[in-house]
Amino acid sequence: MEVSDTDIDSSDYLALMLADVQTSTRGLLSVTVSPDGLAIADMGGAEVADIVSSVRFKGTLDDDSDEDTGWIVEMAVPRNKFEAGVSELAMNAVWYDSASGKEDSLSESDADIVEMWKRIKGL
Repeated sequence: MEVSDTDIDSSDYLALMLADVQTSTRGLLSVTVSPDGLAIADMGGAEVADIVSSVRFKGTLDDDSDEDTGWIVEMAVPRNKFEAGVSELAMNAVWYDSASGKEDSLSESDADIVEMWKRIKGL
């Protein structure tokens, strides 16, 4: 995912949430990434260690003397994190910008309503 950001700060973050469409919040995986790397990966309250992420900058981290354009997060989530037979996941992303103090969501409604999240099919 690409985050547009004119002032990349280490306290900014992108939170990606994935859930099994069949069971809604059961099997909910939440991964929070800051511009300086993976911060938290959690599944049902248990820490997840094998999520791989990469962050690239289109600017400089924690440097107010220039104008940035954003940062890109790539992430690999092992398929075995979800129950066998799951063919569709719900996905939402929430990003927070510390400079503006604002949060935004990929979902057009409440970020917590799984039924309104985007769908990933054909797994």
